[in-house]
Amino acid sequence: MSSWALATTAFLEVAPTISFPGPKYVCHAEVNAILNRNHASASGQRLYVTMFPCNECAKVIIQAGIAEVIFYTDKQSHPNFQFTASRKLLSMANVKLRQHQPKAKSIIL
Repeated sequence: MSSWALATTAFLEVAPTISFPGPKYVCHAEVNAILNRNHASASGQRLYVTMFPCNECAKVIIQAGIAEVIFYTDKQSHPNFQFTASRKLLSMANVKLRQHQPKAKSIIL
């Protein structure tokens, strides 16, 4: 694990005891995945995400040249403008969007 990852992990462990808005101090998974791609090109690749990307992540996805985003949870019905903006941005950049449709209804462990 990198020194940054260790520092971030340690920081997040104490974060609940500190009075500040946590999301301002971390980057979303989409940005983290693109930034930590080991210098391989992301251009033309697929990005698998749990939730539909926000507008800030959409900007990074477009700049990285991601060709397709496969997401599990669609926030299209969410009233927050950032998801409307991200859908428009990704559409204008011709990034293919696909919602994952699981074949199994549940997973039993």
